[in-house]
Amino acid sequence: VATCVSVAVWRNERVEHLFGLGTAPRLEGSAPDADTLFMIGSDTKKITAIHLLQQAEASGLELDAPLRALAPELSLPEAEAGLDAPPHQLLSMQSGLFDYSGELGSTTSDGELERVTLEDLGAALYSMNPPGLFWNYSNANFALAGWLAERASDVPWADGVEDGQSRIHNFGAN
Repeated sequence: VATCVSVAVWRNERVEHLFGLGTAPRLEGSAPDADTLFMIGSDTKKITAIHLLQQAEASGLELDAPLRALAPELSLPEAEAGLDAPPHQLLSMQSGLFDYSGELGSTTSDGELERVTLEDLGAALYSMNPPGLFWNYSNANFALAGWLAERASDVPWADGVEDGQSRIHNFGAN
């Protein structure tokens, strides 16, 4: 398996350099260029973490408060211990929640994040261990973190990460 990457150097509000390195079978031996599309993959986790941290700073969302205090409407029937995880443990992969992303699909609808989080994910998750006991990779952590960021800003996740503009949810009023 070959590896390739597209590189763009952005400076002074414009692209100054754009080039590709490496090759991949799907490119038939060619290097990628400005039109080569790549899957975003786990880069979404970094974007979600930054967005949640920005919203925590702006809204007063406590990164050390348990999920059960921040979001009393969140139900994790098979992962009750996961409700004790605070946002910082979601971001550091220490929530103890199983890495479930199975039958959730990959909807990109802004209106779906809350439903998928509260209904589908909540019903499917289970705890592997109490929060903070050890590190374990879990996509579910970032589904929950994205939902918390969306909830904190009252702006759909995609809009919030794209423009950084948001209204502030008062977490002290729960």
